[in-house]
Amino acid sequence: MALRGAAAAEGGPSEQASELFRLSGLELQLEAMDAQILKGLSAQKGNLPPEVSDALTRSVREAFSPAALKSAVLARISAEIEPQKADRALSWLRSDEGREITKLEQVLSTVEGERGLQAYAKSLPQAPPPQERLGLAQRLDAATGATDLIVDLSLATALAVAVALNATSATPTNPEALNRAVESQRVQLRPALHQVVLVSFLYTYRELPEADLIRYIEFLESEAGAWYHRVTSDAAIGALKSSAMGLAASLARELEKVQPKRSL
Repeated sequence: MALRGAAAAEGGPSEQASELFRLSGLELQLEAMDAQILKGLSAQKGNLPPEVSDALTRSVREAFSPAALKSAVLARISAEIEPQKADRALSWLRSDEGREITKLEQVLSTVEGERGLQAYAKSLPQAPPPQERLGLAQRLDAATGATDLIVDLSLATALAVAVALNATSATPTNPEALNRAVESQRVQLRPALHQVVLVSFLYTYRELPEADLIRYIEFLESEAGAWYHRVTSDAAIGALKSSAMGLAASLARELEKVQPKRSL
């Protein structure tokens, strides 16, 4: 059996982990996470004293900085590395097909991609996709667990917002109670986000030939593909949840600088 996490035990990410992180597109996706959290806080920040609002902004940027998230994700991937499976996954990601698909997926992280997706979603009632293409989108969701991943990301973001706001409250709630409250939304969120995932798949791969899409799905359904997706997804979600739970401590330090007598 392949030994796991050898490089991680030595104190740094393995070369395979670093390449998986880069080629998977995770690096680009995590770069905007701090801005996404702050966007979720924008309405509430207007009700806070300026010094508290500024402290909150600094804390979010510290906890969810691209460098901090990259370090946390790489450590988690390194700890789960299985060299043979990683080699097979990297072979796909390095291929022309793999790079093209990653490029298509990264478009959704841009402003133009978001606008295009919104326009495409509005057009679907008048121009629904072929049933064969919808079936492939369903199969892709099953292979990647994308719906569950998006639910996890949404809940991690909601938890970060809740923790941040709780830390500014005069009567803060226990963090674990916050976590349970956020987690209770999972069942309600899933059906709506499943539809969001299917529409995003239909849009993202709309110009990809069916044969290429099927080969991509077959890779994700393979042992190496399933391992790759599980490890990278779990690493990203784990790092985000850890950052969310650490946000309160970071905010406490910032508030002590501007409000020394404030107790959280």
